[in-house]
Amino acid sequence: MWEEIVGHQENKEFLEGLLKKGDSPHALLFYGPEGIGKALLARHFARAFLCMSEGNKPCEACESCKVLNFKNENYAHPDYMFVAPEEVGKDLKVEQIRNVIEEAAFAPALSKHKVCIINAADSMNTISANAVLKILEEPPVGWLVILIATRKDKLLETILSRVIQVRFNPLKVEETQKVLTEKGFSETEAEVLARLSDGSLGAALNFQEAEGLKYRNLALDYIRAFPLKMPMNFLVENTHYDKVLPNRKEQRIFLQMEEYIFRDLLFMKLGLEAQIFNSDIQAELKEILVKWNESALKAAILATNRAARARANHTGMKGVLETLTISLNDYVEGRL
Repeated sequence: MWEEIVGHQENKEFLEGLLKKGDSPHALLFYGPEGIGKALLARHFARAFLCMSEGNKPCEACESCKVLNFKNENYAHPDYMFVAPEEVGKDLKVEQIRNVIEEAAFAPALSKHKVCIINAADSMNTISANAVLKILEEPPVGWLVILIATRKDKLLETILSRVIQVRFNPLKVEETQKVLTEKGFSETEAEVLARLSDGSLGAALNFQEAEGLKYRNLALDYIRAFPLKMPMNFLVENTHYDKVLPNRKEQRIFLQMEEYIFRDLLFMKLGLEAQIFNSDIQAELKEILVKWNESALKAAILATNRAARARANHTGMKGVLETLTISLNDYVEGRL
């Protein structure tokens, strides 16, 4: 069942079991890494849960299945709600949760149940979370609420105690790679994107859309330049970093790719080539590897991580790069 959704077989079997037993939980929590199919499976489970057939669900023939058909982009089901932040990266608004509470006063209109999916539930503020808690404490008759979160630790303990928790693990690299290949990516590009996204199909697609490989290659050129005779002169002479990394999004990807490259170099130093992310540039990594020892690579990983956190905390990119460049040069030359 739900063959169109990649991976998560145990979760599919659990949800299918709920349908077969006729169990009607009032609240579920789907949690796990971003971009791995939690919301997609929630939508398809909601459709099956609302199906009016007494047999296999979804039956594809009842009125409920007809008016809630994702293939036809038909979401006009009176008993189905999908609530999500209005913009990517933004929080759920209190008004959105209040709309859910108002809807909770109404009984199902077509199916036996009503389903409300609240995506990015871990972005709710305290007011919104307490409002949702009221629904969970006194669940409306026939209602099923599905919360979706990346980090369940950001949810109230009182909410966690009132939901059935369903953990989603990252997809296997092979699973993500297969989907990317089916979407038209080359075998090499699909493998690299799958590895860099660590099993997150959504992250892989976002990475490709943001031209992530361009910034990966820029990070590779930066690391390849070490050791430097005069680190500060290097940055003055390479002013293209300011032009290629104009805003925080590109800067974040660049620093993340640096950390991944240093991670790969360390894994190669330890004889773990099969576990590296950047498998397509292994030859280039081998050339760089001769300059670095194990302790220097470990220090470089920590330094790039500190740089990323400093930038996230609004430290200017110029200062971040200066500090990182000097540190990396000290490490590669053995001045730890």
